[in-house]
Amino acid sequence: MTKSRYGQLFRFCGHLVDAEEIQLMVDSANYCLMVDSAIQYGLLAVTGEDGKPLKDQSSGVNVERCLQVVERGKQMGYVPNEDYLIQQTA
Repeated sequence: MTKSRYGQLFRFCGHLVDAEEIQLMVDSANYCLMVDSAIQYGLLAVTGEDGKPLKDQSSGVNVERCLQVVERGKQMGYVPNEDYLIQQTA
């Protein structure tokens, strides 16, 4: 079995990663889903370089991929960390 400096590596959604990276992927995917939802509900606006709202309010989030990452993480025992955003901005 291959190991990184953090421990055992796992094949996760097409990538060879360690446990810490799996948690980061799950947290990031969950965060992106929240951003996409906020845009869809009109809580955030997508703006162009000129600062004006775009007519197409698509977030650019690959929702299917994010759901795949979160689901695969759950199957392996990883759940989204609710404090992820706070940890990233602290």
